[in-house]
Amino acid sequence: MRPSLHVLLIGLLMAWLPGLASGQATFDHSLFDELLAAYVDADGMVDYAGIQQNREHVLDPYLEALAEADASALSSDEAFAFWINAYNALAIDLIVRHYPVDDIFETHEENPFEQKVGTVAGHALSLDELEHNFIDDQFGAPRFHFAIVCAAMSCPPLRTEAYTGDRIDEQLQDQAETFIHGHEDNQIAGQRDRIAISTIFDWFKDDFGGGPEGMQRYLADFFEGDTRKQLKQGAYEVSFTDYDWTLNDQAIATARR
Repeated sequence: MRPSLHVLLIGLLMAWLPGLASGQATFDHSLFDELLAAYVDADGMVDYAGIQQNREHVLDPYLEALAEADASALSSDEAFAFWINAYNALAIDLIVRHYPVDDIFETHEENPFEQKVGTVAGHALSLDELEHNFIDDQFGAPRFHFAIVCAAMSCPPLRTEAYTGDRIDEQLQDQAETFIHGHEDNQIAGQRDRIAISTIFDWFKDDFGGGPEGMQRYLADFFEGDTRKQLKQGAYEVSFTDYDWTLNDQAIATARR
């Protein structure tokens, strides 16, 4: 006996609702992808002057899309990518609105991380709120600390591509490896008795094992051989490098060379 149209419709609805509830929507980050590809170099330095000159074409449309987005409809991976991109885009916008500046602290008389910097998914947010309320509290994956970039030389390098839900794990792993192995604030491989690591590990120690030994155990998975063994044992003396808040600006980086 053939099922009635009513039964078929109920079956289709029951199959569709779980996907809707779990959040299957995506968000198009291609505008941000194009900006990053055009204005960020291989070292993660940003051409803020270029963005400022062309912001109405390369930055403003993406910020408008972020403001109007419905983040509640996104899957977990899509939401993770969305909020990381939002942080990075608003940090860029904050600098561009005040450029030229030497560091992010020149953008406001008070703490710039606590000031409302833009609207995302209908919420007027500060960078601190983005980081703590919409990234850390919701996802809690330590690798996001290597993905959000607050416009400083000691920050992890900004990628030349946007984060996306379908590649978020791969991208975060690559960011972690790039920062831990390639950033001058982390001096680990080949050291004998002591290592120096980014102040980021100290600021967010609870996410990285709670102290020097825990931090070393976290880092061990990114190394091999004797370095990995020493880190797993927490055998190194650990110090933290001074954080360089100088703007991650291509012009400044070129002048330093």
